Amino acid sequence: SFVAFVPENDIALFSVEGDYDNWFYICYDQSKKLFGWVKKSEFTDFISWENLLDIYGRKYGVYLFRNTPDKYKKLYSGPDENNTMVDDFYYPKHIALWLLSDDWMLVKVTTYDGITKTGWMRWRLDDDSIIAFPAFK
Repeated sequence: SFVAFVPENDIALFSVEGDYDNWFYICYDQSKKLFGWVKKSEFTDFISWENLLDIYGRKYGVYLFRNTPDKYKKLYSGPDENNTMVDDFYYPKHIALWLLSDDWMLVKVTTYDGITKTGWMRWRLDDDSIIAFPAFK
């Protein structure tokens, strides 16, 4: 499954796991762990998850995947779980991205009742699972 597909802009996004000579090794179904090869061409362009989140997450905001466990909906005073937890949230209306630091992002979360909360949260877990993604419009 594609991570994002915008046919009117000729954009399809999916995970690239490796770059070898003239080929990209891609994951096209993360849940089933299905991989394949795509030949590089002048029409293919790939960016890292960090750059994708930084560019589009800052522009459009970020959303969490539906299956994100509540234990990851916590905000910390710094980009590490050893820092103080400053708040938590469960039903965000909008998540504005301010800064990235490795697997963490500094965000401002607006809840459906209009409360804003600011802090650091994870966007990628230790097993490289991604729980946050740009909210393309």
